Amino acid sequence: MADIPVLELKDPTGRAQARAAKKAANMATGGSVEALLRSSSAKGKKLGGGADVKKEGLAPPQVGYEARRWADLGPEVDATLVKTIPPVMNEGDVEFGSALEAWFLNEEASRAGYSPASLLPGKRTDVSIAESKVSIKELRRLGIGYWKVLLHDYSTLAQITRDRVYKQMDEVKLHQTAKGEAVIEKWFAEHFNPDEHLFMVIEGSCYVDIRDKQDKWIRMHLTAGDLIATPPGLYHRITLDEDDYVWVMRLIRDSSRWLPVYRSERRADSHPARLKYVNALRQYTVASETGFML
Repeated sequence: MADIPVLELKDPTGRAQARAAKKAANMATGGSVEALLRSSSAKGKKLGGGADVKKEGLAPPQVGYEARRWADLGPEVDATLVKTIPPVMNEGDVEFGSALEAWFLNEEASRAGYSPASLLPGKRTDVSIAESKVSIKELRRLGIGYWKVLLHDYSTLAQITRDRVYKQMDEVKLHQTAKGEAVIEKWFAEHFNPDEHLFMVIEGSCYVDIRDKQDKWIRMHLTAGDLIATPPGLYHRITLDEDDYVWVMRLIRDSSRWLPVYRSERRADSHPARLKYVNALRQYTVASETGFML
């Protein structure tokens, strides 16, 4: 997109591998989601590291978490793609890699304005680990949907974009020296999106901070394969971590372009999307209103 361009970086993990992954996925930055749908339904494709994946029309998984969630979806199956797998319900449901971690931020990391401290974990030390930790279940109550995606299989992401009719997609590669600090400061400014927003880490890692019901900051640490959905009206911000590199894919559902509403704007708290979110939060209906079977 014009406002947040793709930033070409010196990829610390190997640019050749990244280019091969992007070419195989056939995803055009700033384009529609059609390439994503085409690539996910292809009979074979190669992603990161040259892994070969053959698809002859996906069948329901037979074992594990996805099989249990599949049983909840009913018998009808899309001809080329599985139905959208509902978000992860608990940390124990993640059967490969590590589950998303989240915690309450300390006072220093909670401050507005980007600084070197923004790249640190910012975990509280005045309470126990158990008290500072935020579970996936608690994130769901705030409207966060979370999936762990195999990076050689985009079918879950493709099915979400099809079922919920996402209209726009782009990819961003970012580190601190890519274009000064202007872009990072823009991402770190507290804002909400008027539309539902998907955010997936393809490579690297980053932090996504969100506000809880008491307006406290919760920090989520996203790594490769983590996919989250944020509801309209949820205040959040994004920053790099100490590894200083992330490659993300972003999708929006209804708008033709990214139009964040910053909390500093006078209209922010009276915006229809924000009012609807706050009302749902008070009634404990945010999770159900997302439509992700949370």
